[in-house]
Amino acid sequence: MLEVRGLSVSYGPVQALSGISLEVGEGEIVALVGANGAGKSSLIHAVAGLVPAAAGKVVFRGEQVLGLPGHRIFRRGIALCPEGRMVLGGLTVEENLKLAAPKRRSFDDLYGLFPRLGERASSRGAALSGGEAQMLAIARALAQEPRLLLLDEPSLGLAPNAVQAIFALLPQLRDRGLTILLVEQNLVQALRAADRAYLLESGRIARQGPAEALLRDERIVEQYLGLGQEG
Repeated sequence: MLEVRGLSVSYGPVQALSGISLEVGEGEIVALVGANGAGKSSLIHAVAGLVPAAAGKVVFRGEQVLGLPGHRIFRRGIALCPEGRMVLGGLTVEENLKLAAPKRRSFDDLYGLFPRLGERASSRGAALSGGEAQMLAIARALAQEPRLLLLDEPSLGLAPNAVQAIFALLPQLRDRGLTILLVEQNLVQALRAADRAYLLESGRIARQGPAEALLRDERIVEQYLGLGQEG
């Protein structure tokens, strides 16, 4: 579904990505993992058309999309759920969803997927817990029925029970036909949820393969979790 070839991104003199190549097959959950500053978010922002690339190709469903503006990439079926959630606190849950998909008459399917949002449909975004706000951010990205979801650091700032709930949701989304490219610092949770993974270091791919194989590599777990974190 998605092919990235030789992608390079720079911010002035800083090289964020250096010739990255990866693939995401239809119906897969693919994780991009690595330390803060490894280039993970730069990669999905380039795919989404939010940052310019210095070189490379991004092919989505057979079409070169690199260089297109973000709104045109979105219309082709790529949705970004950004780091930090960016929920509008002055609007209700349903108003946040309507802003994302103004032509929709009903959000019952999303409330079925996120029952807690259905219960809080009239609550303002500012009143939501961190986990509820993350669910709303994902639901907002799904409201336009994308083919590919770019999910940026969904566990950031969440309590452990909320992290578990978010990651338990990902296989359900895949089973509904969604393809997911997941950026995540929580290596164990990401590898448990993913089918395949790419480990980024300093803007380059250091390791790749089945997520289960990377999870079994104790050197990777110790290096990137320090401590054998299981959360």
